[in-house]
Amino acid sequence: MAKLSRLRSDKTNTVFSSYIEDKEDYTRFNSILTFSGPGSGRDAPGFKNNGTPSKSFESGAGCTLIDNTSRKYKLRGKEQICCHIQQKQIKAWVPISWVEYASKGVTLDEDVALKEMNNAIKERMIGGDGICIVIRDRQGKIKQIFKDITGAETVTRKDFGVRYDPKGDFFLTNKQRKRVAFFSHKAAGGAKAYQQYSGVSKEADFGNTGVISNHPEVVAALKDMMTRYNVIQSDRVRYRREIQSEELKKYAIYGPHFGKQFGVNNCHVMAQGDPSLIEISDREKQSIPVLRHCGIVYELTFSDDVSLNGDLTHFNMKDYKPVIAVTYRSDKSVTVEGQKYPRIRGMIAPEVLVNTAEWI
Repeated sequence: MAKLSRLRSDKTNTVFSSYIEDKEDYTRFNSILTFSGPGSGRDAPGFKNNGTPSKSFESGAGCTLIDNTSRKYKLRGKEQICCHIQQKQIKAWVPISWVEYASKGVTLDEDVALKEMNNAIKERMIGGDGICIVIRDRQGKIKQIFKDITGAETVTRKDFGVRYDPKGDFFLTNKQRKRVAFFSHKAAGGAKAYQQYSGVSKEADFGNTGVISNHPEVVAALKDMMTRYNVIQSDRVRYRREIQSEELKKYAIYGPHFGKQFGVNNCHVMAQGDPSLIEISDREKQSIPVLRHCGIVYELTFSDDVSLNGDLTHFNMKDYKPVIAVTYRSDKSVTVEGQKYPRIRGMIAPEVLVNTAEWI
């Protein structure tokens, strides 16, 4: 989940100002919005038109936009940009930082990155022939080589025959229209931009039965956390536990098919930020045997980070460390050893996303 107040890569416009305010197609957000409130899972009122408090909205429950306008109201002496929302019979204005959207339901920054990359590839093609794209590891060595690349396309559920959003966000295609390189991509903005690495339900396994949902660390953590189920429901307390298993981290970050054939659920690359294609010099090409017969070669980089399949260096850093976490969510549930617990969201997420949660 990401907030409507999130700054886009230009560091000036928010998601709300770019995609909702005064936009004719703003209603496309209505199926993916959630009222998150001021934090810590607390229900909260909004503002009526006259500025007085409305009835409280339920934190963690869905909401919809009434229109595509904004107003400013003062909250604790500070002026807030507010959007007009409805939840059941309650209608009011709330700060845009109190409303979240399911970030994979619309592509937003991922689409921007994809469009930039696709255009960059097309601009560099000569006579219809594809280009050669390489990716380096953290030591600067070229580790991934993709030849005859002609474009970049968005991953869709329909194309891959899956019911849920897979790990991959986009892929590169070659001259034969084959999908040859898969990327999981997040917008620039640090660890919080990841939202979560993975769910913890059986759907998160994508057919690789139990690699995440039945992993011993996941089962043990959820079992312990559900002993606090009543506290989560009454006080909206969140819990987290650090992950020890390197294998589980890789399943969550690169996809549940990690270790198998590359594809939409075992990505070649986890990338963050804006993409760039930088031409490799002829001198360097000649020093690398596999590149000597390539015409024009470009290195693909991203502004924040590029992690190749299996590399956890970036994700062992503070803030990015994966943790198992649970939080109150009215429309979610978790199942532990056959018992279903409603109104609970379970996930594997960057530590910073749940940094106020209690350790367990």
